[in-house]
Amino acid sequence: MQINHSAGKVSGRDFLIFLGLLLLIFCFLFYKSFDPKHVLFVNDGPLGAVKAEMNRPPATLAGNWQDLSWIGGKSVSAAPDISVLLTTIFPPEILLKLYAPFTLLLLGISVWICFRELAFHRWVCLIGGLAAALNMHMFSFSAWGLGGWIIAFSMAFLAIAVIVTRKISRLWIKGILAGTAIGIGLMEGFDVGAIVSIYVGIFGLFAGLAAEKISKSAILKTFSLMAVVVVFAALTAAHTITTLVGTQVTNIAIAQQDDKTKEQRWIWATQWSLPKIETLGLLIPGVFGYRMVTGESRFYEKSYWGSIAQSPGYAETKQGLSRFSGTGEYGGIFVLLVAVIAIAQSLRKQNSPFTAMEKKFVWFWAIVAFTALLLAWGRHAPFYQFLFALPYFSTFRNPLKFMHPFHISLLFLFGYGCEALVRRYLCDLSAKTNGARKLFPTASSFEKKWVVSTGVALAAAVLGWMVYASSKKTLVAHLIKFDFDKPDTGLPAQMAEFSIGEVGWFVLFFAASVILLTQILRGRFAGKIKLACGLIIALLIADLSHADVSWIVYHNYKEKYATNPVIDILRDKPYEHRVAFPGEFEVNNATTFFHRNVYYTEWLQHHFLYYNISSIDVSQEPREASDNAIYRAAFRKAGLPGLVRMWQLTNVRYLFGLADGFVDSINLQLDPAQKRFKLHTAFNISQDPQSGAYLIETNPAGTFALIEFTGALPRAKLFSQWQVVTNDQSVLEKLSDPAFDPQQTVLVSSEIPGREKTVSTNQIAGSVQIVSYHPKRVELSADVKAPSVLLLNDKYDADWKVFVNGEKKPLLRCNYIMRGVQLEPGNQKIEFRFEPPVNTLYVSLGALCVGIVVCAFVAFGKKRKSPKAEEG
Repeated sequence: MQINHSAGKVSGRDFLIFLGLLLLIFCFLFYKSFDPKHVLFVNDGPLGAVKAEMNRPPATLAGNWQDLSWIGGKSVSAAPDISVLLTTIFPPEILLKLYAPFTLLLLGISVWICFRELAFHRWVCLIGGLAAALNMHMFSFSAWGLGGWIIAFSMAFLAIAVIVTRKISRLWIKGILAGTAIGIGLMEGFDVGAIVSIYVGIFGLFAGLAAEKISKSAILKTFSLMAVVVVFAALTAAHTITTLVGTQVTNIAIAQQDDKTKEQRWIWATQWSLPKIETLGLLIPGVFGYRMVTGESRFYEKSYWGSIAQSPGYAETKQGLSRFSGTGEYGGIFVLLVAVIAIAQSLRKQNSPFTAMEKKFVWFWAIVAFTALLLAWGRHAPFYQFLFALPYFSTFRNPLKFMHPFHISLLFLFGYGCEALVRRYLCDLSAKTNGARKLFPTASSFEKKWVVSTGVALAAAVLGWMVYASSKKTLVAHLIKFDFDKPDTGLPAQMAEFSIGEVGWFVLFFAASVILLTQILRGRFAGKIKLACGLIIALLIADLSHADVSWIVYHNYKEKYATNPVIDILRDKPYEHRVAFPGEFEVNNATTFFHRNVYYTEWLQHHFLYYNISSIDVSQEPREASDNAIYRAAFRKAGLPGLVRMWQLTNVRYLFGLADGFVDSINLQLDPAQKRFKLHTAFNISQDPQSGAYLIETNPAGTFALIEFTGALPRAKLFSQWQVVTNDQSVLEKLSDPAFDPQQTVLVSSEIPGREKTVSTNQIAGSVQIVSYHPKRVELSADVKAPSVLLLNDKYDADWKVFVNGEKKPLLRCNYIMRGVQLEPGNQKIEFRFEPPVNTLYVSLGALCVGIVVCAFVAFGKKRKSPKAEEG
């Protein structure tokens, strides 16, 4: 092969060209970010969540307490990573404009660097980085609000770049740099970062042990390198790992309920699996639709209609979760074809464009892609059950996450495929003379087989599209059978047309890819690498941008988060009360509509967070804490009276329901003696036809009502009567007993030094006021008339500390799950502080500093000439 190696050398100018191209593409795709009123819609981490005080760094670095959901709870601490840095620097409104394109830009740059260290041609580095930044799988998760996962993927590519580079000879430097990258990936991606890091570790071992001539010295160096990587990754992510284990692994109900059947746990763990038929999404981006716009009345023609996350038996019963909508799996038809070329070229015994080591790398990534796809099928195939049987994997939810290593492998295969095209058909000048006048360029059968097979596949694709288009009525009937029965709007027909159109776009891009690859294989572009790569870039941008653009959804945040009369009531001193929606009282379509579309979808997940309004309802709780599960179960067991008692104990002052007769009904059913439910404000709901925002108008004759429950305990209360009960089961039985009055007596689960177990007196306890309320710090002022227990109706955790007049006092666990403190008579200043251990934070910060210093040393230190790479 007549290849000009110097022409493919990567320079700083090439990087600037690549960076400029990506910036130009993202400016076009995310052009609405330049509009001051618009921010990206993100499902995970919307503006309300980012704006909420409980989620704002840097305070969350030293522990994270979620005070707005349920009665509070410990969450994973923020980590000193890239996302936290951005969240600290930028206000939420700016952050959501920049975060998604930034993470995708970082991914593209990381792939470009990785391909450069693999000694790929400069055009291959550019094309590979572009394919990564526009990969629909990565793009959809970033637009869905999971940019941390994209950063984790970026760190994986950087770690592999460090492992394979020839520019660094010292193993300890390689180990620190790769370990730092993997550690940042763990902090950003949590379990996703862990999955990806395992594959990076396996690659590191494979790269060191796959040489043709392996020696004891090479084996020792390989294991030493990976040991340093593992240790430094653990040190870098120490803060995240410890908080993850404490909040997501060891203290969750699913891990501790031994009586839960294996089948039930299997259903919970594998609900987010990829149905085998939906593997078609790798080839056809929108065949099953895209994200489902939140709110049933806002379904549109692109809505997802597949069955990822569909509850078993949903089709027959319509009970449970219907479908998922947060991911796209399209890799790009040209990307997939070139990945196949890489595998085929690696199997050639003669005239292969790859070295022996490169062949092994291609096989490695092909095996990773294949096995990851089998695991991603989850409950739809027999493979995931073997992984599920391993320790702690039963707490891992979402087999679909194995599509992450699949797409990472796909990008590597695409890179090797592009390198094969460049070496054999674009830079090899002999390909031009061999193929200029022939249908097939060489005597080899590879090109002939490729052209024939892709031609047959294209013909089959055209035929399949025609058959699918002629089956529109059947598809519409299928959509009507499920959740999209909207004959008045014609939604099923619109969705069917969109799906058929997406198959048509697939055929178009498939044809363009086949034609371009055929001409490359024929040698038409030999010696014309700029023209060929320019056409490849244009095809990639057109294909992947078409697939990605549907994931970009903006909203006018000033309209979406505009307040209304009901929100104004709830946000007035929100720390004095909580809110709940009694889902048990969905009596008609109106309450169902309000619960699902307004309360749960909009207010609970957006407005309540934006305005710091507390609710005992939880929007997402895949791993329920064991104490929460036990507490809730105790009151559910008591039926509707138990529900009222739980509202009373958890400071639920406001409920929602119908205005006409609902208050009288629940008073009659739940509180006939005291009638503590009162109509507070009646209102009507309408929807803006343009923005889709829900508009609230107060009206005495309104359909819906804000209901006040006057029997709720205040957030903070003094008790001169208390009882020490150290048996948790006895505490729960007593709390749910209708004869027990929680307004008069508080139950304490720990001994109070110097006090009797039961104190019963008619003395007035005094009064207490909340002076300042923040997620991790609550200040109160109390005028105590008699020895008392102060009950704060926020969740107990051992990491909370309490101080009275500046002096630390024992924290009490009250009413099974709340916190409190014993007070003596007098004017007292009480402060509750959430102070979990931060030793691991210092470990992570120290490891990061070391990694940054080493990186600077490598980048700016005196460079040594690296040994020439072996030819072949």
